[in-house]
Amino acid sequence: MMWCIFEMGHEGCEIKVLDHCMVSPPAGSVPNPTTSLPLTFFDIKWLLKPKNLPVRRLSLYKFPHPTHHFMKIVFPSLKHSLSLTLQHFFPYAGKLVCPPQPQKPHILYVEDDSSYSSVPFTVTEWSTGDFNLFLSNQPKNVTVLHPFATSLPSVSTLEDGTRLVPLMAVQVTVLPNSGFGICVTVNHVAADGKAFLHFMKSWASICRTRGESLDNVPLHDRSVVEDPNGFELNLLKQWSSPW
Repeated sequence: MMWCIFEMGHEGCEIKVLDHCMVSPPAGSVPNPTTSLPLTFFDIKWLLKPKNLPVRRLSLYKFPHPTHHFMKIVFPSLKHSLSLTLQHFFPYAGKLVCPPQPQKPHILYVEDDSSYSSVPFTVTEWSTGDFNLFLSNQPKNVTVLHPFATSLPSVSTLEDGTRLVPLMAVQVTVLPNSGFGICVTVNHVAADGKAFLHFMKSWASICRTRGESLDNVPLHDRSVVEDPNGFELNLLKQWSSPW
């Protein structure tokens, strides 16, 4: 097990890493094992605002049980259901590929390459966290929530200058005998608020129903987005190495 120290004001916060793994869609579950998705002009605009790209959403759940119970019962279910969910939201497990201009950026998913088909999933324990404080309906400094947060892996660069940008990361933080938090960090290029909420609801549904099929499956066909006014071209002209 690994230990990390987060500084919160004048107090130290010890976080123990219980597990770290990469979660991918089930083998053979994605119709096309190698899929390249172009960005629409709705997506490209976020390339111009790199500081706004990582979006973090935290969900808190009461769980008055010890950590070992969580790891034995809940963690396997969360991990398995995340894998099943990613088969419908497979672009989040891929990479945003930003080749040298004038080539266009795109999202790439490759089933046979874990670098392009998996989401980092970390489970931590925060034994000193006050879960009631986090749930309370009162003003609080946002820094008290920092230990729940996860960051996207670092951007990597190929020899030809192509940048590979991770799109999603998940961290579950357990507060023993109190509850746990699920923080999902997603690159804004890959999902807006509505798409992200769709993902979270789908994950919750699959976890609850133990893998039954979804009623509302996402559509990844970008050709349905029309651009009669040429917004994409104008936005690409403004795009200039934001990372």
